Amino acid sequence: MSPEIITMLAVGVALFGVQMTIFVFTMQRMDKLSDRMASLEVGLTGRITGLEVETKESISALRVETVERMTALEVSLTGRMAELESNLNGRMTALEVGLNDRMTTLEVGLNERMTELEVGLTERMTTLEVSLTDRVARLEGVVLARTESDNGTVGTAGDD
Repeated sequence: MSPEIITMLAVGVALFGVQMTIFVFTMQRMDKLSDRMASLEVGLTGRITGLEVETKESISALRVETVERMTALEVSLTGRMAELESNLNGRMTALEVGLNDRMTTLEVGLNERMTELEVGLTERMTTLEVSLTDRVARLEGVVLARTESDNGTVGTAGDD
């Protein structure tokens, strides 16, 4: 073999050695990157799982707190509604009693006024009756006197 071929073969072998070194270095780097990616994946998976657990716990705690608050609100509203109903019933009873008292007062007043009017009307009718009786008697007297003067006879009052 010629020295040129040997040189070329030596250069080829040297290049192959360099390529193999680069390949081995690249493979080592890829292994390191692969290990690093696997480590990151495990770390991220753990972190995601941790976040999921924290989120579920937070949601559960919020649900419990919401139920407690809703229960407290319901109890508070029920108590307040009962208090308002009691106040309203008390006011309605007081109003009803007041109205009944007022109606009784008005009824008594109306009865008194009606009695006064009845007494007044009775007195007035009695006065009118007496007055009319007197007038009728006078008119009868006048008529009788005129009749007697026209006839020239004297009669007794009250003869019909």
